Amino acid sequence: MEKFTFADGVFVSIFSMVLVFVVLILLSFIIEFISTVINKFETKSRIETIPEIVKDDDTQEKLVAQIVASCLFQKEGSRDVIIKSIVRVK
Repeated sequence: MEKFTFADGVFVSIFSMVLVFVVLILLSFIIEFISTVINKFETKSRIETIPEIVKDDDTQEKLVAQIVASCLFQKEGSRDVIIKSIVRVK
């Protein structure tokens, strides 16, 4: 039987560490891929129908108000924004 030398031990150690890091990187990519797939299905299921916009003079103003409100709220938190009503303030 052949003796196990110090060089053999170093080789096995380095090979084992490289193998562990490769597996960890592979797991990281798999988790990221699954996360993106789940997020795509979630966003497709969360899409709601946009109510018909009344053809007023202030339709564009309401749309701008919705966009500004959602942008401001998104900066504060990472949750989705649902605007229920828009009221003109005089």
